[in-house]
Parts: sequence; C-alpha cells; structure tokens
Amino acid sequence: MGKKDTVHIQLDATLRSLLEKIDEYVEDESHRYAIAIEGAWGSGKTMFLEQAVREHLEQRKIDLIRVSMFGLTNADQLYERIVLTILHATTENTRWRAIKSAKRMGMSTLPSLVSYLDSKGWKFDGSTSMQAIAEFVLSKKKLLVLDDVERRAEQSDEQSLFGAVNNLVEEYGVKVCLVSNSFSKENKQNQETGNTETVRQFDKDIQEKLVWKILAFQQSPSSLARSVFADIAESVDEIDCVSIICDAAEQAKCTNARAMIRADALIRQFCTLQTLHDKSIPLQNRKNAFRDAIQLTLLVCMGKPMEADDESIEKTTIPSFIVSLDDKIREKRANFHEIVDYYKSINTLSRVDLDNGFRQYLYKYYPDDEAGIAIKKIGRLIESAAEYDDEDIIPYIQEFQQIIFCKKTKIAQLSDIISIYINIVSVGFDCGPSEEDVVVECKRMIDDNPEEALNDFRHLDLFFKDNKALKKIVTKLRAYAEKVFYDGLDLPIKSGDDFNMSADELVQRLSLSSKRSVKLLTDTQPALIAKLFASSKAKEQMSIVGFFRSFTPPPDWNEDEGLLRRWLESVRSKVQCTEITSKMGQLRKRWLVDGITSEISDLPE
Repeated sequence: MGKKDTVHIQLDATLRSLLEKIDEYVEDESHRYAIAIEGAWGSGKTMFLEQAVREHLEQRKIDLIRVSMFGLTNADQLYERIVLTILHATTENTRWRAIKSAKRMGMSTLPSLVSYLDSKGWKFDGSTSMQAIAEFVLSKKKLLVLDDVERRAEQSDEQSLFGAVNNLVEEYGVKVCLVSNSFSKENKQNQETGNTETVRQFDKDIQEKLVWKILAFQQSPSSLARSVFADIAESVDEIDCVSIICDAAEQAKCTNARAMIRADALIRQFCTLQTLHDKSIPLQNRKNAFRDAIQLTLLVCMGKPMEADDESIEKTTIPSFIVSLDDKIREKRANFHEIVDYYKSINTLSRVDLDNGFRQYLYKYYPDDEAGIAIKKIGRLIESAAEYDDEDIIPYIQEFQQIIFCKKTKIAQLSDIISIYINIVSVGFDCGPSEEDVVVECKRMIDDNPEEALNDFRHLDLFFKDNKALKKIVTKLRAYAEKVFYDGLDLPIKSGDDFNMSADELVQRLSLSSKRSVKLLTDTQPALIAKLFASSKAKEQMSIVGFFRSFTPPPDWNEDEGLLRRWLESVRSKVQCTEITSKMGQLRKRWLVDGITSEISDLPE
C-alpha cells in the first residue's frame, strides 16, 4: 500500500458551499469588489484552490491565476509576478499561448515581449510597464487569486501594494480573491486582547475598503482525512481503515493538511501491520488500538508536546481521576514511543519494531484476558470514584484484591495495578491488598519482561511527583526490574576495545544499557565506538548514527549529568579523530558527530 503521488481533495458540505459562493462572486457583473478566503495555516486552502476551484472554473471557461504575495514589497513586484505567472500558465487559451510563444522565442525580457505582442496586433509603446501588460491580459474571464497575503514583505509599501489590487478591481473589473490566515481564530483573539504581533493593521483597512466578503475556509478533519487517504481499500479483514482514520482525525481535531500529509507514510504502515490483521485478537480491540495509533501520530505531526513536562503536570497527592485528558494522552504516547521514534531526524525504526510496539500497546490498553479486562474496568471506576459512595467502591476493591491473589495478571497491566493501588490508599480505603501483596505480584510480572517494566517506570511517577507512597513502590520495583534486566543481559558487562564485537552488537548493547543506567551505558568505551564505526560498512554505520540521533538518556541520567556529558563528549572526540576516506563515509561521520552534539546541547549545563 504505497503512498499515492497526488492528494485529491474531497468536498464536504462546507467546501461545496464555499465553492458556490465563489461562483456567485465570479458571476456578479454588477459590482466591483474583492473577496477573501480566510483559514488557518496549513489547513489546505491552496489545495482547495488548485484542485476544486481551478477544475470547477475551467469547466466554465474561466481561468484561475494564483499568485503568491510572499515577500512582495510594492505594486511593481506584484505586477511582475502576475505577468510571470501568466507566462508559466498551462491553459489552452489562445492569448496566453501567444505570450508563452514569446517566452519560448527568448522574448522573456520586457522590451522583446512588448515588441512581440505589438507584432501580434497588441499596440504598446516602448515605455509599456508590467502594470500595463498585467492589466491587459487579466480579462473578465479570469479569477486572480492572491495567496499568502500575510507573508508579504515585513516592510512592504501597503498603499502601493494594495492600491494596485484596488486598481485592478475598480478600474478594470478584475475578479480578485485574497487568501490569508490573517483573520483566523487565533489572530482574532489577538486582536481582541490587543496583541498586534501577528495581526497586521492594514489587513483591517483591506477588509473595510477593498474586501466585501470574507469566506471562511474550514475543512472538517474527516473530510481532510478522506482526501489524503481516499485510495486506501475501504475494508480489509473487516477493518474499514479509512473510516477509522477519519474518526481518529476528528479526535485529534486535525485540520492541518501539512500535518496529515506528514503522517501519511506512517499511517499507511499501520494499515498493513500484521497485528492489526491478527484474527486471534478481538476485532474491536484491534480497531480501538488502530484508532489510538492514528490519533497519536496526528498529534505528533501537529507539533503537540510529545512528553510530559513539569509545568504541564499537576503536582498533587490526590488520585489520578484528577489528571487531565492531556496528561492521559501523554501517557499513551509514552507507552507507544515508536511513533515519536519514527519522526526522529534519522529514522531507524523497522516494521518489526513498529508492529511489536503496536502489539504491546494493544495488549496494555485493550486486553482480552479476564484479569486484564477486570483491571481496566476497576481502573475506570477508580478514576471516577468521586461520583460513587463507599458501598459502591468497596466491591471493586475486593475484586481487585482477588485478582492480585490469583496471580494471573500480565506485564501490560503493571502500571494499572500500581495506579489502582495508590488511588485506593490515597482515598483512605484499607480493605484492599497490602503493599507487600502488590509488590510481590508486580515482581512476578517483572520477571516475565523486565525491559517493558522499566519502560513503564519511566513515566508512571511523572503524574504523582509528590506522592510518597507511589515513589516508594516505584523505587523499590524499579530497582528490582533493573537487577532482573541487568542479570539477563547477554552482552559483556565490562567493555574495552580488546574483545570482538560487531557494530550491530554494539548498538544492541548501547540500546539495552541506556535503558538501565548511566553507569552501564558509559562502561562502553568511546574508543571502541569510534573504532567500530570507522571499520564498519554503510548499513552498520547508519545503525550507530541512528542510535545517537534518536538517543534517550538512561532513567537515572540526572543523578550524574556530568558523567553522561563527559562520555558523550569523549565519544564525539574519538569519532572526530577517525580517518574515513570515502565521501559517503565522511557524510555519515558528520551525521554522527552532529547527532552527538545535539544530545550534548540538550543536557543542562
């Protein structure tokens, strides 16, 4: 399922209505005025104009001329850009063909162009300006679209620039449509609060004197998603991928076409994952996890915060039903880090890694075993505990205790079990399992998969930084998980440059040790890293580059920031001293050095 070459916009009711209003404007011969299309940056305005509007107008023998005002300073530049746009037009209109012929004959300079047009019966004198040519060729059967109005030059001559637009409209009856985000919702709010940094004052004058009608461009998330993913099969193995993508787009509130196109390649990979079509997993669970994956991908591509931060997290000792929806989204992203990894500067994420991440996420949030389903049910009730009386809550606490005693939980429920226990204790109930009971059960789960347990511990305590009970349990269980993980490492604990190791083994060691501690990571000698990089082939070098370009510090990195910084600086220095003669090898070396430098700069001084 490859990425298609062109996105074809799908018209919803709102866009069809907008097209009808543009029709009404073009047909209005009684009044001379301009219109404006306003919409948020990246919302797909240009795609709408180039596809839907241009095609619609061409059927009526009306040409659309779209000119970007990016960087324009004055009227002369505007007229010049209009003429140059016409020269590059592809319409079959006879008059335009003549102008294009002049260009092909080497008459792209103004004097030769005027001379050529004169030979065709279009009388101009030698002083004819770009303005005169633009006014001449912009007949009534054209719609001049001035795009990127808000991106004109910062020090533009507004009177000159928009005076020219007004002249085309009033004197020559040219149909003009200004396209901008200047009156988008965010900027209107800035106007109301007196913040004029993003709203240019002359825009208000244009609206009052030149623009009679402002048409809002607001494509719905689902409509935009159908435009981008229209070529995906409607239903595969009972999964209607397009409908689910549209639902996810609505949940993410994604109306940014650029963000959705950026998400396109990863979303198409999700559609073909083996786990998504694994019929041994309940269908609804797969659909739910797929919807979450698309929503998280869109949020990342929209530039939403990818990790929780101190300012966004409410430091509180009360239960998790107070934690905001945004924090829950951050938690989900932390549990599906492959999505964030995919968009790192150098992407080394394989389809296998993506499928494994999707499977783990699915099992964590949409379990199909009896204990997992019960844990999710109890967790949801505890989150909304404020809505219930004690007698409603106690039976669920007792059910939770029974699940702990039965020892049937899986590693995917580790963080849920700890959170439920902490919430129960925080409210003041003492009828559930003891702390020791919970710790014993958690250790049993950790024994099965210490690496996933460590991933959970990376973010579990972020939302309860002041909760001493949680900190105590997490500290104890993290230490246990680190020991189990450390004992299970197949790679040598001590390292130097005297034992045989491949580049792939090096990356595996670095990846595993970075998930445990700074001490274990920095035990890998910088000289060894440099030596293996210099002696490896292209693919192995890229594996090393990929590790450092998507590097995540160990969980205890802030306990000895100086050690991690010194190690990274030493690795960079050793790599810089390596001798690599091939051009591509030198390029990969620069990438590696740049990646390490970037990681060093992210560390506090």
